[in-house]
Amino acid sequence: MFQRSAARPLALTAALLLFPACDSGDSDGGETDVSTSGTTDQGTTTANPAGSTSAQGSSSEGGESSSGGGESSSSGGTGSSSGDEGSSSEGGESSSGGEAVSYADLHGDYVDNFDGSHTLSAEAWTQAYMGMNPFALVIEQVDDDLQWVAGEEGDGGTYGRHDWAVDGDGQLRLCTGAFGEATLQDAIDAPASDTSDFDGVGCGGAFSWSILTPAE
Repeated sequence: MFQRSAARPLALTAALLLFPACDSGDSDGGETDVSTSGTTDQGTTTANPAGSTSAQGSSSEGGESSSGGGESSSSGGTGSSSGDEGSSSEGGESSSGGEAVSYADLHGDYVDNFDGSHTLSAEAWTQAYMGMNPFALVIEQVDDDLQWVAGEEGDGGTYGRHDWAVDGDGQLRLCTGAFGEATLQDAIDAPASDTSDFDGVGCGGAFSWSILTPAE
């Protein structure tokens, strides 16, 4: 009797001791940790490809934007090229049919076909003829598009304008388009010289244009 009674408590005790151990093993080391770790790892793995995909999407959008910018730049380059060609076309030829030349490019010494000498500078257009004192047009205004310089004639209190052009043979031409005017504006507003009649009466309706040749 004693042995049977003692066996049951021992078995029950063993069972009670094993039950918490099993319960603790199930809770700590098994399904919860594996499930949580698996969820976290999968979530992280899933998030990384998604992030990578998002980055690829961003790169793709950036590529399109860059490509679009390239097209805009190309278009702008074409416009700029077209503008340059237009500018070159307009500025490369004068109304006389010769080359358009700015006054600054003419600076230097010349002789004309009437045995006169000319010195062209930023300050003045000075002329001298045999037996005469040099006289200068003190430059106050320059128009490279219409090809004239205007200013005071020496210190006499009058104003004049010199017109220049390059003819079809490449020769530099000069016409005194205005002289003895009361004001600078009067000299500027005087009728333009006729570049279609260099050798006739294109200068003031009475004279031919002078031919200027660089002095040696």
